[in-house]
Amino acid sequence: MENEIYKYLLENALGFENRIKGQELMKIFNISDHKTLRSYIEEARNNAKYEYLIGSEAGKDGGYYIPISLEEKDVSTSHIRLRAESQLRTYENMEGKRFYEIKESI
Repeated sequence: MENEIYKYLLENALGFENRIKGQELMKIFNISDHKTLRSYIEEARNNAKYEYLIGSEAGKDGGYYIPISLEEKDVSTSHIRLRAESQLRTYENMEGKRFYEIKESI
């Protein structure tokens, strides 16, 4: 499915101005939930066979698109980097915390 979504974006969503809402992609490809759509997008982003980056913008004016300029590429990649850094901070904080060990009473 990620191949069909990738091809569709290449044909219909070149540049941020032509972005396509996730909801619309879900209708076109008969996908029932956002989590599934995001997993297909992630698969395409991580697959080396796809030459072009799939960009995205969150929010009511957001959507998915193929960046057509360095600025559009940088906006998409910095968004992902910031999310990854946030997740890494959460991981590091979690690693530093103790777990609650339940001791059995006899």
